[in-house]
Amino acid sequence: MLETLTGQKKKDYLDRIIANLMALDWLEPTDIPLGGFNASLDVADHFVVGAPLDETASFRSGCGDAPLEIRKMASNLEPVDIYTWSDIADVFVHDFGDIIFENREDLFRKIETLMNTYTSKTPLMLGGEHTVTAAVANRFKNHLFIMLDAHADLRDSYNGNHWSHACVARRLVEKVGGEHLFQIGLRGITKEEKQFATENGIRQYFSFIWRKHIIEYAVNEIKDLLPSFEGLYLTVDMDVFDPAFVPGVGNPEPLGLTPREIFQILDLLPRYDGMDIVELNPQFDPTGASQSVAARLAMFLLCHNDFNQR
Repeated sequence: MLETLTGQKKKDYLDRIIANLMALDWLEPTDIPLGGFNASLDVADHFVVGAPLDETASFRSGCGDAPLEIRKMASNLEPVDIYTWSDIADVFVHDFGDIIFENREDLFRKIETLMNTYTSKTPLMLGGEHTVTAAVANRFKNHLFIMLDAHADLRDSYNGNHWSHACVARRLVEKVGGEHLFQIGLRGITKEEKQFATENGIRQYFSFIWRKHIIEYAVNEIKDLLPSFEGLYLTVDMDVFDPAFVPGVGNPEPLGLTPREIFQILDLLPRYDGMDIVELNPQFDPTGASQSVAARLAMFLLCHNDFNQR
């Protein structure tokens, strides 16, 4: 059969074979695909995968539970995205479920395998701690990384660990260069991190300066930078939201941005070639409010991408 296929059909066929083999080894299928619909891999434009790493919490552990809780909440939200009027049921998304892994190194190898195998599909990774973003650096080394986060995460090490979630942006910069990193929503940063950012050309927008015109300014700057990159990779640490709206995170920081402000920023940007949502900690929000924001964000991003590629 393979000899009779060409181009995209051949690639999709091989994708299915590889997926079947890999799923037996280290992908745990989910009974609750994101949004309630699971497109077959051969027709999917996007894929979702959970990366529930929870090894380096510096305050409150528990973010390993996030992929499941995001899926649960998404199945109970309305499927229509009001920014695009797209229905998640009409967006072709394949949810692989969660990666089974032994340690960070093992998880990174498996994330890289998925990213490099399905280059024709746009990934949405559900963390897990922010460290997992570093695993996509090779796949998206020519992209501009848009990082929404309360913290700069530019430490060289934290508690003696170079792979702490407090160091993920530093590891990214080592791979792709400071000019590839654009940080929004910061309010937790050390003097050393600020100096490193300045010396390495990292663009940073702090939450205390936030006004309506700042949203437009930041978005316009990103759009002006885009021609110098192959595209955008988006990483959202859920603590970028003010804890009044999203208390369920490992390291809450006051004076953050509102969900409306975050969604407005993301809606004004073009489609993303890769995305992740990290650091949701459901254990610290029994109300489910934080989970609902994360789930809506995941569904919005998929609908946004689908709308912007039509």
